[in-house]
Amino acid sequence: MVFSSSPLFILDDGFQHWKLYRDRDIVLIDSIRGFGNGHLLPRGILREPASSLKRATHILISGDDGKEIVDKIALSNINSIRSFRYVPTGIVNLTNNTKFPIDCLKNKKVLAFSGIANPVSFFITLKNTGAIIKNTFVFKDHHRYTIKNLDNIKRDSCGTAYIITTEKDSVKIKDILPSDMDVYAMTIDIVIDNEQEFLTQIC
Repeated sequence: MVFSSSPLFILDDGFQHWKLYRDRDIVLIDSIRGFGNGHLLPRGILREPASSLKRATHILISGDDGKEIVDKIALSNINSIRSFRYVPTGIVNLTNNTKFPIDCLKNKKVLAFSGIANPVSFFITLKNTGAIIKNTFVFKDHHRYTIKNLDNIKRDSCGTAYIITTEKDSVKIKDILPSDMDVYAMTIDIVIDNEQEFLTQIC
């Protein structure tokens, strides 16, 4: 849907749509998975060859351990390459919207579940809060949750202080969440290195 009065359009997964006019091509790369085995789907994780990154105007790499990836990308002569990281800010109860500071997870046993493309990144971010992850459930990306899924999660959460999921997953379970089951979404901020410079470049 197009609104003529909108000054800005941000399209997710638009890099591969060559016919679409764009002013900026911002590519996000997960430093944990990198380029995988270097092959395209279904043999690998890439939608396009890594050489296609030469079309990008900006590249953001998650985490602080992306040096090897940066070295590879440098061959593509990309001018703007920088890191970003996920910073957890708190948790919110999905039943009553009560918010708690992220420090409440420190040294607490939790069950974590997600249905996102890279659950490992979520679990690492959660672990870095000081939470003790006792059990995990991993569902496929874009998973449609069922009551049975939640029943299984609740059953296996015995002995934990919190059941934690992502904000993306929280939207999918709110309407079917049992009233006697407390699930919390971990809220995060994105921190980009030299953020103001980056914003100046893309605006």
